[in-house]
Amino acid sequence: MKSNNSAKFMNVKLEQVTPADKAKLLEWRNSLEVSKWMFSNHVISEAEHSAWFEQMLLSETTVYWKILMNSRPVGAVNLSKINLTDSSCRWAIYLGEASVRGLGAAQAACLLSLNFAFDVLNLGVVRCEAIAENVRAIRLYEQVGFVSKPTDAEFVQRGESNLAIVKLEISDSAWKSGKDALHQILDEKGVSLDEQ
Repeated sequence: MKSNNSAKFMNVKLEQVTPADKAKLLEWRNSLEVSKWMFSNHVISEAEHSAWFEQMLLSETTVYWKILMNSRPVGAVNLSKINLTDSSCRWAIYLGEASVRGLGAAQAACLLSLNFAFDVLNLGVVRCEAIAENVRAIRLYEQVGFVSKPTDAEFVQRGESNLAIVKLEISDSAWKSGKDALHQILDEKGVSLDEQ
């Protein structure tokens, strides 16, 4: 059932991560729902997280946002390895709050973060990676417009297992020609965007 524009019931926006978000990010990164899809899934210590967090905040090639749904932090999305010379970056997203999965928060965060990458930073391509078994994430990335890039087989080692990695990318032109479809999906889900 479609919603109409006057009946929005969910608002999604991105806010840059601040030192006040440090504990919440550690909680999410160590949650089973997030860590099982990370390339390294060990329990992250406070010391390890603190070192990563400080480096992330100081990095000039990273933008890290928390995803807010109706003003509540529900996940994170980031651009990293931003390279204005070759007009590219890496992109990643995760929802830390299971209760918002399927409601449009991830799709909205994709739209907002990719708009920033292509419209503000004027990048030409955004790349991401996922563990091949993370079918739900890959489906989201493809829905947004990412396409798989054939590469030599790459794996991440987890104990005795080697998990295959899928590499994807989206170009500026593909994003601009496809993002209206994502706006429509969000409108049908009753999700409004706070594009600051």
